[in-house]
Amino acid sequence: MKVWYFLFLILISWSCSNKEPEVVFAKQLLIDSDASNFRDRYEVYIIVNPPFSKKKLLEIAKAHNASLQTRNDSIAGKYDYFLRRYYKESRQTPVDFVDDEGGFDSDRLDDHTSDFVFAVELRSENPMYSGTKAWYTYGDKNK
Repeated sequence: MKVWYFLFLILISWSCSNKEPEVVFAKQLLIDSDASNFRDRYEVYIIVNPPFSKKKLLEIAKAHNASLQTRNDSIAGKYDYFLRRYYKESRQTPVDFVDDEGGFDSDRLDDHTSDFVFAVELRSENPMYSGTKAWYTYGDKNK
């Protein structure tokens, strides 16, 4: 009986560890505003079943971002400021994470720096005018 129990545990642990990483859009953290003629958008993606390697995490985030940019080239024309961030899933940063700004014990996604992987930012050189825009990336150095 102990042998069957032991084999069952091994089978369960093996099946749980072989899941492929997946990039999930966190709708609950989306901010899309149009305040005083200045359109901005903040998107958050969470990598579920993240690999342990920081290099692999970065490759997944960059590949996903590249596929989104080729599908949606109109971002530069729509927004004055655009930010897309990638985080790995963890106990502190689950897929259904929501910012909690209550009292002394607030929990914001910005505080989860250990789970941060990569970010892409598009901004106007001068926020008052929607003139020249440039792409910036953060977190693309391997640690």
